[in-house]
Amino acid sequence: MRDLKNKLTSGKNTKNIKNTKGKSFGYQVLGFGSGGRADYVPFTADFLVVAGGGGGSNTSAGGGGGAGGLAYSFSNPAAAGVPFLVETTYAITIGAGGAASRGTGSAGANSVMAYNGGTRTTYGGGRGGISHSDGPNGLLNGGSGGGGGGGSPFPAWGGGSGNTPATPTADGGPQGSPGGLGYISIPGPSGPGQAAGGGGGATANGADGASGQAGAGGAGRASSITGSAVTYAGGGGGGANVTTSFGAGGAGGGGTGGKFPGTGPVQAGDGTANTGGGGGGTSGPGGPTGIFAGAGGSGIVIIRSPADSNISVTGGSNTVTTAGGEQVATFVSSGNYVVGI
Repeated sequence: MRDLKNKLTSGKNTKNIKNTKGKSFGYQVLGFGSGGRADYVPFTADFLVVAGGGGGSNTSAGGGGGAGGLAYSFSNPAAAGVPFLVETTYAITIGAGGAASRGTGSAGANSVMAYNGGTRTTYGGGRGGISHSDGPNGLLNGGSGGGGGGGSPFPAWGGGSGNTPATPTADGGPQGSPGGLGYISIPGPSGPGQAAGGGGGATANGADGASGQAGAGGAGRASSITGSAVTYAGGGGGGANVTTSFGAGGAGGGGTGGKFPGTGPVQAGDGTANTGGGGGGTSGPGGPTGIFAGAGGSGIVIIRSPADSNISVTGGSNTVTTAGGEQVATFVSSGNYVVGI
């Protein structure tokens, strides 16, 4: 039998390391007492974990929702993969996006990936800011921050902070960016020039609202962990009022901002499901018959492991595929990551 004492093989883009306890990754074939069957052993896998995006708000000019926090190791030289043991089941939680709202939006929910020795958590995106009464507070903070609402006082409120709570670079962070500042051209609760800030994205701040233009959502991050490039965690666009234009959604599933009234209402867009995109903010009548701001998109967890790892998944429409000769488990709903023997 070959000597495996100091040999480890890991997932793609994870450096080989030494193991003084004699464990290896992948599998070894035993030539005795086993009938030649493969005995699987612990391995390291790359990950992408994205939380649910924050919902936009509907006020005089509601801010865009912040993208869900994103942490990753695939093609990330600063972050290592995480270990998994055989004959073990690991819980995976997919964070929901903040709900669509006719008033104040809601934050996205956290996503959590368990592994041997701990968990990797990403934090839901902050909700979009509201006009008039939404002073600096933690409700806009999150994986990425929600955009500030457009409205009095003059100038309007700032956006939320991203990467909150802070995630170290070595753990796949920072998770996201701040939201943009809201704007009003005329002081007062009904000023026609109100323009909200866009929600922050994984790699870029949400844009500030400005004269005539609400802020766009910040851009997300592209990943090829599944074998094809997909962009995740874009911020929601800011809402506009009367004379201003709504903000575009950030690349990576961010919802477009909306506006009302003016030349005609524009419905705010939802963040895209399983990207962690923030929902678009809007303006217009609230209450039971009012229009909705955009909902945040749900999160996703992807785990990429060596070809010889014996894995399966449970729950919803979760799948195992292959890419680059490795196995890719994709979780679009909460379930379990099962490592066999």
